[in-house]
Amino acid sequence: MNDAETPITVLLVDDDQDLLEIGKDMLEVCGYRVVLAGSGEAAVDLFRAHKGNIHVVLMDLSMPGMDGSQCMKEIQQVDPSVRVILSSGLGDAYQVEQALAAGARAFLPKPYRMSEMVVKMEEVLDQQC
Repeated sequence: MNDAETPITVLLVDDDQDLLEIGKDMLEVCGYRVVLAGSGEAAVDLFRAHKGNIHVVLMDLSMPGMDGSQCMKEIQQVDPSVRVILSSGLGDAYQVEQALAAGARAFLPKPYRMSEMVVKMEEVLDQQC
């Protein structure tokens, strides 16, 4: 996908600033480059601005304004092969199922656990476009 010299870039999207910082720290410890967005709208703008340079989008499913499902649809219009991992602390299995059916590659429950995050990132990055 990219050479060993170029870090994989993750767009991390969440309306909770503390979770953005925690997620960023966890991803950076694993060697990922991280771009942060505090809303679905900001995520779409950043994805468009960095088109081709973002390898994975990890986003909250439940956000005010543009939620994760709508944000994923907007980002998929820019790049249909985008790798999206959705995340939520809410136990809405139906909403998660719908998002996976719509093209999300994986689901990561909150609160983030380093071991789960690493596994999901590896799974999604190993998937073929």
